[in-house]
Amino acid sequence: MLKKAALFAVLFSFVLPVFSQHELNAYKYIIIPKKYDFLKTENQYLLNSFTKHRFDQLGYATLIQGEALPKEVVDNPCLAATVDVKNESNSFTTKLILVLNNCSGNTVFTSKQGTSKIKEFDKTYKDALKKCFESIEELNYKYDATLLVSEKDPQENMAGVVPAENSEKPAVKTAAAIAVVGNTPALPEPEKSEEVAQAMAEPVAAGEVKAAQEEVSGELSGVAAISFRNEWVTFFLIEQKGKQVAYVIDSKNAHYKRGEVIGVFEKTSLAKVYRVNWKKEDEAVEQTTAYFDDAGNLNIDVHRNGKIEVLTFAEEK
Repeated sequence: MLKKAALFAVLFSFVLPVFSQHELNAYKYIIIPKKYDFLKTENQYLLNSFTKHRFDQLGYATLIQGEALPKEVVDNPCLAATVDVKNESNSFTTKLILVLNNCSGNTVFTSKQGTSKIKEFDKTYKDALKKCFESIEELNYKYDATLLVSEKDPQENMAGVVPAENSEKPAVKTAAAIAVVGNTPALPEPEKSEEVAQAMAEPVAAGEVKAAQEEVSGELSGVAAISFRNEWVTFFLIEQKGKQVAYVIDSKNAHYKRGEVIGVFEKTSLAKVYRVNWKKEDEAVEQTTAYFDDAGNLNIDVHRNGKIEVLTFAEEK
């Protein structure tokens, strides 16, 4: 019995470090929100800035939610984990828990509870969060690319998967695969809804385009029709078959015709961030990223002359 116990202790001493070190090593980037749900304003009490500062100190590459993403994150959002802070405070004690979620929205790390009894809000929240980071420090983080979490077809992630030549299911290319191979996906030709057809049949004057149904706050999901414009193009964004399709309804740019599809938006695991197939002026279709900023504007990254430029479209109210 003693021999078994000793053997178990030896085995456990080898196994434990593996589990204590791997939790966040698969994530190259940490995305920090501008505002935590339990606070009223962005970066209130400088809590979000403090979060970024501590992750930076511990060797993580950090991004602020809403800023332009590195291309490798665009190609594979699973390279990034997103921060959340849970508030479990009561009248006497501030209690915070730091949580990291993966690209599927699943929790991959939960810190120990950080507590503080300081009375001033700006100090007590920071003190409690600082204690949460003790759990992060214990991980001794070091990014390990061999632990890469990719957006493969679910069947590819299964052990013993049937080889492609024996499967009737066509190969599914991820965003990363398309970027590497250099394929340019064509825009689909979805059917126009009645709202879009009617809007396109009528003259459009500046400021007269209206959303087809309810007012929206900037989120794409679940909205029948929203219009966005910049100085050159106005388009309707319509939900069709789980994606958002952009139809041109007014254009001062000769490259974009009234009624054509200019882009197709697909949700990612990151709030307000979308993958986009966007038609460029040279007729090519670029696979890129779009995101909503705090003002509700829709921003689309495009590549021009070797640089990333941002097209900004304001929502028509």
